Order: sequence, then structure tokens, then C-alpha cells
Amino acid sequence: MMDHTDLPLEQAIACIDIPGVLIGHRLISKGDECGLAPEDGEFFANRVIERRQASGAARIIARELLTRGGYPLAALRKLPSGAVTWPKGTTGSLAHDARVAVAAVGRSSEVRALGIDIEPPESLPFDIDFIATPAERLKAVNTAYFGRLLFSAKEAVYKAVHPLDGVFLDFRDVEIDFDQGKARVGHQHAVELRYCVSSHIVTVAFLLS
Repeated sequence: MMDHTDLPLEQAIACIDIPGVLIGHRLISKGDECGLAPEDGEFFANRVIERRQASGAARIIARELLTRGGYPLAALRKLPSGAVTWPKGTTGSLAHDARVAVAAVGRSSEVRALGIDIEPPESLPFDIDFIATPAERLKAVNTAYFGRLLFSAKEAVYKAVHPLDGVFLDFRDVEIDFDQGKARVGHQHAVELRYCVSSHIVTVAFLLS
């Protein structure tokens, strides 16, 4: 039986403590494309098999989290906006890179918005100035993966807030303060932020209800 767990990543994710939120991961594997909902067949029909497997893996782990939390199951269909439909009373988010899929699930009465992202712990393939605000550049840490961490945090924040107001954001519309564990989106949202760094970077952004 294949083990779909990255142990160092599992241990790191376990340290992300957000009340009412379950987080999990899965190593993307052959056959995970079966985790896609039949209703999503048209959307993913022209995607390469690796993309279908990654999206299926994210849904497999999401359904495992829903079951663990005692929530109803659902198809987790992809909307035209890119967001995913969640069972009534829940909120959640999916993400993947080339190797690992992650999901976060919470009860909407406790967590109003939720976003998750995963990235490899390596340098950005472009200059950090493309995504960083002046304040973020001043606080930049000289590590190989800081730029990627910043990118991941902004992706997670966008996933959390976009379903609330439907606004498309530029990277510099979101300002991250890792010291405070918070992000600000203009004058609209103050978002909580948690992250871990292991074999991958995982960031979770959320707004409490």
C-alpha cells in the first residue's frame, strides 16, 4: 500500500494551530485524477494528466478532512472564478505544487474565510520587487526562500478574501507582516496568517467569523 504522506511536512503542518481548522496534505500519485468530481470533467478535460492528478489529490485530502471533522461531503466543484464549492456550513481552500497537494477546511460559523498555498522552499524565479511592497522589502530576511514565502502568503490571502468581495488583487495590494502574523488588504481586510517551512512552505490565511 502506497504511503501518501511526507512525514516532515506532516509534522510541520501539525504546528499550524488555528481553532476550528483542519489542514492536511497528500503526495500526488498516479490515479489521483479519480478524485475529481464528474461535474468537473469538462473543466479539466484539456488539462495535462499531471494537473488533473494534482487537483484530484487536493480534493481527496479535502474530503478526508471533511469526514474527520464530521462535515457533509460534496463534489467540491471548481467555479469559473477558480474558487471551489464547499458543503453548507463549511469553508475551505485547496492548493498544490508539482509534488504535494494540501487542503484546509473549517466551520463557517467559526472561520469566515480561509486560504491555503504551498510552494517549494527555494528562491523565486523572478525579482522579489515584483511582489513586495516597500515595507516588505525593508523587513526582507536574507534566506533562500523568503521571496517564495512572501509569494505563498499573498496567494493564500488572495484565496481567502476574493470570495468575500470578488476583487482581483495585485501582489502589492496585499501587505504581509510576518512578525505580527497578519496581512492587510488595503483598508478592507485584516487577515490572520500562519505558516510552516519544511520540505515545502505551507501558508494559511484566515478571517474569524
